[in-house]
Amino acid sequence: MRTLRRVASTVAAVALVAAVAPVVAAAPAPAPSGNVHVVAPAAGPGVDFTNLQTAVDAAASGDLLLVKAGSYAGFTITSKSLTVTADLGHAVDVGEITVDALAASQNVVLSGLNVDPNGGGTALWLTSNAGPVHVERCTLLGTGVPVFVPGHAVQVIQSTGATFTECTIAATTGNSGDAGVLSQGSDVAFFECTISAASQFSSAPGQAACSLIGGTIFASGTSFFGGPGGDGGVSGPFMICSDGGDGGPGLSLSGGLGADPVARIVDCTFVGGPGGASGGPTCFPGSTGPETQIFAGSLTTIPVAARTYEVSSPIRSGVPATLSFHGVPDEFVFLIVSGGQTPQYVDLFKGVFAPASPYILVYVGQIPGSGDLTVNPTVNLDPSLQCAVLHEQPIYYQITTGWTLGSPRPSVILASSF
Repeated sequence: MRTLRRVASTVAAVALVAAVAPVVAAAPAPAPSGNVHVVAPAAGPGVDFTNLQTAVDAAASGDLLLVKAGSYAGFTITSKSLTVTADLGHAVDVGEITVDALAASQNVVLSGLNVDPNGGGTALWLTSNAGPVHVERCTLLGTGVPVFVPGHAVQVIQSTGATFTECTIAATTGNSGDAGVLSQGSDVAFFECTISAASQFSSAPGQAACSLIGGTIFASGTSFFGGPGGDGGVSGPFMICSDGGDGGPGLSLSGGLGADPVARIVDCTFVGGPGGASGGPTCFPGSTGPETQIFAGSLTTIPVAARTYEVSSPIRSGVPATLSFHGVPDEFVFLIVSGGQTPQYVDLFKGVFAPASPYILVYVGQIPGSGDLTVNPTVNLDPSLQCAVLHEQPIYYQITTGWTLGSPRPSVILASSF
């Protein structure tokens, strides 16, 4: 087991900033501390664990699990700050994940994981979390058993600061009627995600891709696909047919848990699920589902294009990384870098501001005519550090629209020895 000395992440943040551009403002990032634990399917040199739950249990709050390619059983993180990331270019398959009981001062990052409970139900549970959870570049598949085991891909219950960036979220069990995301009394944000619901059973109406019961949702550059309605059938001695079920909405808002839900949308696509087929010539097919369905609360569409950001993480010290910014030609782009995350919606910036204060701000450049700006900094991690986990988010500016936030990302910077 390797030990990380407790030092300020200011060193890593400033190294990244200096590598990207020379303009720096605001305060330095806070100081995380922890160990790096390497997890692989088989024991060998440099491997600390072969089981993710064992690694989670052994890790101290603030540690990082670097996961090598392979298949693993699921795991639960309780009341502990932790980063679990697939190594760059490694395919990591995991069973059901639960993150629960985080305090406001704790946070979890899940990155690059393919999560499938293989018939066991929900891929990711976030329950009773006062601290934020950031899930990025993950595939989350709900695979339940129709009627018996709900297979919603993601369930968020009484949690704040749940952020998803570049994730594929899908309920996949046929005839189950499961939602892609079921959020209850929680605050969720989606950036560049695709969310879809499963098909429904006999004649039943389809489920929403994302069902919000109370709480808030912010979505940018995300596509929502409602579930198909169930097909009609023929039953009984008189062979009586039934109509097909209506398709589900892309997004559903309903009350019942505290304040009515609030939705804010930037440049998203909503597609109602197709209606189910009729059960016979005297019956009717279901109707296509609505794009959105509002039983309670409000939905506001913010009339700007989504801005995005990509980073090749984990980044090795001394090896060039790739940072890609996508925006409107000629606007200016800045990068906010922090050692923590406290997601909250900021109306002035037209989005959820994810990095925690204090933070470092760097001017990156001006978006060219193509709309894409790529930089390749080499970050040299201080030799005393094994790793640093930074929370980054671009913010774009142009005179006509003012400030617009892009998608947030966690960046893991590793010592070259890993």
